[in-house]
Amino acid sequence: MQIAVSESASGKSVDLRNLAANICGARRDRDEIFNNPLFANPAWNLLLDIYSRSGNVEKISVKSVCRGSLVPETTAVRYIASLAEHGYVRSSLGDDRFPTVSMTALGIDLMVKWLTRVNAPKFFGSGG
Repeated sequence: MQIAVSESASGKSVDLRNLAANICGARRDRDEIFNNPLFANPAWNLLLDIYSRSGNVEKISVKSVCRGSLVPETTAVRYIASLAEHGYVRSSLGDDRFPTVSMTALGIDLMVKWLTRVNAPKFFGSGG
């Protein structure tokens, strides 16, 4: 199961977790600049944040994911439960005093597919 590296159009390796973290940062910047809930997408923000941290630790605290994704905790708990129902993440919500979340193999595979496509020249040009 591939989690972190993809080859770009130029043949260079790209750290997909880093790409996901950069997308998270861009979304936070967008939210700060527009300051409008019209662009909110809590499930996607959570998934990007969880994936971007997935290589550093196996389980991530829900509180940490809330801070990283800028999603309020009550909203995050609802969306994490939904992401778990769809098989993208696994969580210890309700089982733990300090709940954690981690990516599943399905979630990782789908994120790798999407991030690989986003990294393709059709999104950002050939760079040349």
